[in-house]
Amino acid sequence: ELCEGLSGVPGEVVEVGKRGAVIACKDGAVRILRLAPEGKKEMAAGDFVNGRGIEKAEILNKEV
Repeated sequence: ELCEGLSGVPGEVVEVGKRGAVIACKDGAVRILRLAPEGKKEMAAGDFVNGRGIEKAEILNKEV
């Protein structure tokens, strides 16, 4: 889901909530609603964020 009016460094978590996380991109930001961690079943992004303790201003990379 595209998020208007939000921005930051690419890969930066700019918002965290029950619906998941908003991640900054080169041009704007996207809300991650569902994801499938490597080797796992698809899940709600909010559950992933809570389980991993991801916080606002954190920079995500391929190792998260």
